[in-house]
Amino acid sequence: MSLANLGSPLVAHGGVAVHCVDADIDGDAWDAALLDLGAGAPFATSAWAPVLRDYFGVAPIYLLARAEQRTDGWDGCLACYVNRDWTGQRRLYGARQGMFATQQAADALVAAANHLAGMHGCAGFDLSSTDPVLEDRPGHRARTTFRLALDRDHDVMWRQLRDKTRNMVRRAQKSDVTVRELPHDDTSFRILATHNERNLLPKGVAVPDANYFAAVCASHGARAHILSAWLGDVPIASMLVLRHGGVAVYPVQNADPAHRRLAPIQLLTWEAMCLGAANGCEALDMGESGEGSPVYKAKRNFGGSPKTVSALSARVDSDVSSDSGAFSARIRSVLDSATMQYAPMPLRRRYGRWRFRRGRIL
Repeated sequence: MSLANLGSPLVAHGGVAVHCVDADIDGDAWDAALLDLGAGAPFATSAWAPVLRDYFGVAPIYLLARAEQRTDGWDGCLACYVNRDWTGQRRLYGARQGMFATQQAADALVAAANHLAGMHGCAGFDLSSTDPVLEDRPGHRARTTFRLALDRDHDVMWRQLRDKTRNMVRRAQKSDVTVRELPHDDTSFRILATHNERNLLPKGVAVPDANYFAAVCASHGARAHILSAWLGDVPIASMLVLRHGGVAVYPVQNADPAHRRLAPIQLLTWEAMCLGAANGCEALDMGESGEGSPVYKAKRNFGGSPKTVSALSARVDSDVSSDSGAFSARIRSVLDSATMQYAPMPLRRRYGRWRFRRGRIL
């Protein structure tokens, strides 16, 4: 699929030209380019453009890289956006695992990210890729995500799970926990938001309101699935699943703390595997976690296979004055932590929803 308004390159670097893509005009072409590059990338699709623009007030930026001697096809892509972090400083953020490129194209895309960050007055930029193209750079660090292999034959998938995982799924089933796929409506969005808030807000984690889930589901359409675990007529856990190419992800999954012992999350994860396989996905990405953390161990114990994610956090190659205000970053950090950890819940909820819109979104 051709691009309607390719225009002049944003950056030419090392024999590679980098172009900006207008997601409103060429969204389908962008998504096709992702697939041509072999990128199942649920966080990098054009479906996020209206969410970034309309819910967060952030402009999406889609970059395609092509070696100058080529006349068709692409050598790399990067989905990104500029946002203020909670201290008020601007940064350019690449979508999670949102860069796919050859080494030569990656060099050009990093140069383009640096150029755009400088144009927008950013202090720096953050990128990540499952391709090994960001190593050997200052600011590089390796992270880990976990992926579950999917198969249309559910018996094959079931046998691949660890014994402990299968026992947890059986526990939920024997406790009469059932899973439903919910419609995209206000009730479903409130269920997602409520479970998210009950689980994360007491831990000091910023959470969105139901309108966020409405925006995501509206933009993703049939590629967004809301799964909910029920005990009788009570929803006790929920999960949002997104699909692109051969990969499914669940950016949100939470259980009511009072019912966690019934293993509804394990049952939901199994149902997400079945849903992804039925829709042609080859893997369920369980998301990145800090090595050694409880969540990291839980994903590993579930049966996920580790996959390295290359992450790069760098300063812009120019002097950028901070616009973070009069408070030092340290004072802001203390105030932020105190509000999210110790403020009364109504204030924490209100502040947390503001906080959710800051910094990294995808």
